Amino acid sequence: MELKATSLGKHLAQHPYNRVKLLNAGVQVSGEKHEYVIPFNQLLDIQCKRGLVWGELEFALPENQVVRLHGTEWQETQQFYRYLMKMWRQWSDDMSAVCADALQCQVTDIEQMANHHGWISHQALTELQADIRATLSSLPLPVARLAGFVNCCNSYTLCQQWLAEGELCRTVCNQTWMEKTLSSEQAFFDGVETTPLNVSQCRAVINGEDSVLVLAGAGSGKTSVLVAHAAWLLHRNEAMPEQILLLAFGRKAAQEMNERIQACLHTDAVQAKTFHALALHIIQHATRKAPVISRLESNGALRHELLIKTWQQQCAEKKAQAKGWREWLSEEMAWDVPDGYSPQRAQLLAALRRQNLRTRLFAVGDDWQAIYRFSGAELTLTTAFEHHFGRGERCALDTTYRFNDRIGEIANTFVQQNPHQLKKPLNSLRAGDKKAVMLLPETQLEALFDKLSSYVTPDERILVLARYHHLRPAMLDKASVRWPNLIIEFMTIHASKGQQADYVVIVGLNDGKEGFPALPRESLLEQVLLPQPEPFADAEERRLLYVALTRAKHRVLLLYDRDAPSVFVEQLQRIGVPLQRKP
Repeated sequence: MELKATSLGKHLAQHPYNRVKLLNAGVQVSGEKHEYVIPFNQLLDIQCKRGLVWGELEFALPENQVVRLHGTEWQETQQFYRYLMKMWRQWSDDMSAVCADALQCQVTDIEQMANHHGWISHQALTELQADIRATLSSLPLPVARLAGFVNCCNSYTLCQQWLAEGELCRTVCNQTWMEKTLSSEQAFFDGVETTPLNVSQCRAVINGEDSVLVLAGAGSGKTSVLVAHAAWLLHRNEAMPEQILLLAFGRKAAQEMNERIQACLHTDAVQAKTFHALALHIIQHATRKAPVISRLESNGALRHELLIKTWQQQCAEKKAQAKGWREWLSEEMAWDVPDGYSPQRAQLLAALRRQNLRTRLFAVGDDWQAIYRFSGAELTLTTAFEHHFGRGERCALDTTYRFNDRIGEIANTFVQQNPHQLKKPLNSLRAGDKKAVMLLPETQLEALFDKLSSYVTPDERILVLARYHHLRPAMLDKASVRWPNLIIEFMTIHASKGQQADYVVIVGLNDGKEGFPALPRESLLEQVLLPQPEPFADAEERRLLYVALTRAKHRVLLLYDRDAPSVFVEQLQRIGVPLQRKP
């Protein structure tokens, strides 16, 4: 459904927006030069107003932003407004159920903490507040609207209370628990020492914080509190005797504590030590068994034999390592090492000669997707096919049924900037627009998912890719709640080979140590053990990005760091990929 400004209204209003289109879960406000997609999960309110002649629609957004549409025919404006409100309210009711479930889970956690009959630590409160913030940020409805839904209001209010007044709530809960505990455990506090503990001592003993400092003057019962606290841990089964260590600066104080422990706890399992005694105890236990020194440490001939044997095995098993060693020995050590040795090829030919058979090889491969480094996956197996397997015939499959022609154009042009990649046609059966491949700042990831949620259908898949697994965006932890109707999956680009999705989001297009492309190897060991770099800069990384681009059917979004963009960002721009500020 669409509402347009009249020709006269458009002329008189002189406004950048002159039409609004209803989407799956949002609206698209546009004009001759401007376009604004408003997902329902960002919409706070919709107002329908009547001007002097025409109608006016007003969309309220977070941070006091307002998007207006002027110059529409009044009756059509009312009709569109009524239909839009019905759809928005229905969506809101559906999403409020999702929010209610998520908030109820959070309320359950709050109630469990408040009623768990134990001490609530600062760390526990910090973790709870972090969970509350994560829950609120993951909800599909704007937080500002939650109080307006009956099924969300009470839960949301409780969450806000623990956010705004968390320390007060913690203190109240802890005081309530301490009063109940002091009453129910009165017998323990009366008998743990020779004289009953007073209230302040009792409160110090049962304090459950991770770090507790008891400020006390001479004769105020410091030793009594220490011994009583150890007894409390055992009484509540919060620790085993061997898990409790009491420390004192002097022998006399340690001896006194041990005597008090024996008198009160009737056990030798809990011991008090001086700091020096503890250090001596650790040293004695750490050196009880003398370390065994390997024969390799003192036997040079044995070390030489092991290194030669391992080197020969590595060269026989891995062609790339044999080549690396040969070049290193030739260049660094000035040794005369014969060239042309290939263990894999020699073994294959020898086996064929033994069999005396006529062989046929039908191989399917793509040098544009050569992204693995293990033995047998060398790029030259396709680019120098005849050299490895003898003269043959070459044919090409020239049509893709996955991505549209715009994605194909960008991906093909990008990978073929390397002149060493084989040239081959690759046509698509579907047309794509200029925004099929876009560059976005990495700060726009959440806004991107918000926009995708307005038009991606429930049966479409979104694939998030990164160069390394640890670069997985933390935002994905809340995706199932924030965007419950989106199917979002994450994997590395290497793992995505063979995968496809309707929409692909590539993150981490940055410069630096963990950037994309990855920095070249510098250590001598890496140069020897791994395949040598190709003559064209970032050749393998370029193919890796090609693999990522071609996972998408409809659209690819590449996210980069504005302060440290990848060199690929400029290269992509030069071949026609638009760079947008917002999705």
